[in-house]
Amino acid sequence: DSLIRWVQQLPQTFPGFTFLSYQVDLTPFYREVALELARPETQSLLPSATNLANIVRDVITSTMQVVSFATVVATSVIGRFLGSLISGLLLILLTFYIANDLPKIGARVESFAPPAYQAEWRELWRRTGVIWNAFFRGQIILSASVGVAVWLGLSIIGVPGALALGVLSGVLEVIPNLGPVLAALPALLLALLQGSTNYPETSHLTIMLVTIVFYIGIQQVENLFLVPRILGQSVGIHPALVLVGVAAFTFQFGILGAFVATPTIATLQLWFSYFHARILLQEPFPLAISPEPEPQAQAPPEGEELTEDQEAPAAIAEATTQTTAAAHPSPWTGEVTIARTKPGEEAGALPAKE
Repeated sequence: DSLIRWVQQLPQTFPGFTFLSYQVDLTPFYREVALELARPETQSLLPSATNLANIVRDVITSTMQVVSFATVVATSVIGRFLGSLISGLLLILLTFYIANDLPKIGARVESFAPPAYQAEWRELWRRTGVIWNAFFRGQIILSASVGVAVWLGLSIIGVPGALALGVLSGVLEVIPNLGPVLAALPALLLALLQGSTNYPETSHLTIMLVTIVFYIGIQQVENLFLVPRILGQSVGIHPALVLVGVAAFTFQFGILGAFVATPTIATLQLWFSYFHARILLQEPFPLAISPEPEPQAQAPPEGEELTEDQEAPAAIAEATTQTTAAAHPSPWTGEVTIARTKPGEEAGALPAKE
């Protein structure tokens, strides 16, 4: 009875707290605990007064050991968590600035290429920039999709602050693997302490378990369907290759590798295609790079005569349009004969008799 009275007095001592501009009221949680303690089944499990002192002493000793161990573990986990979070944010900023300055970097690299290959290098860097810009657009679409899905799901479950939690999930989505876990912790805390606004008769623990299942489902749908399709289609690679690449980069480079896996694979694929075409002496970008048109001789305005500087180029242009050279290799000797034809005559035809 004293334990029940102590729980009933907790609302006057610690009624609640504020989280994300949302006032969390702990009074319903205390009331549910007091009702649970008042049940006969729970009373039968409570220890007698004679054994209470020994139990309290054992609990205090065990608690001190657990706290000592938890302090060491928490220090290590918090250190790794902060390191991963800072590294992830720095990587995002670095990748954004590199993608933004990619044309300048490409112009600098292009200056080291031979003149005959500068047009190809310019096109190669342009396509590389398109890949990274498309990746960032796909990442924004992915974050928005996850944020909206979390908002709708938590609204159906009845977790308080569903909109704020959805925005938090969308923002933390840019941090691979770790971001969804961080976004789920506040939702689980609110579900445990506040329960559901749509199903108030359901216990808080049940609502928290439903929320855990919901976040696990969101994570699985994201990893298996959204990430391969949205990011894969945005950079132009197959969804299966995205899954394999993200898994390999995560295993090798951790959280940083998971973030840059998709655009890096697409970039490597583009560069491999370019160098493969160069080795085979093929045109790497046949439709993107076209030779510059030769300058044409301009006719003088009506009523004006050609100057001496314009007469020679005009005469050459006129002669070029009047005759066309056709090469005819002999199938027996291999010798090449040149036949000149006038406009209207087919190459190789006999000249007309006068």
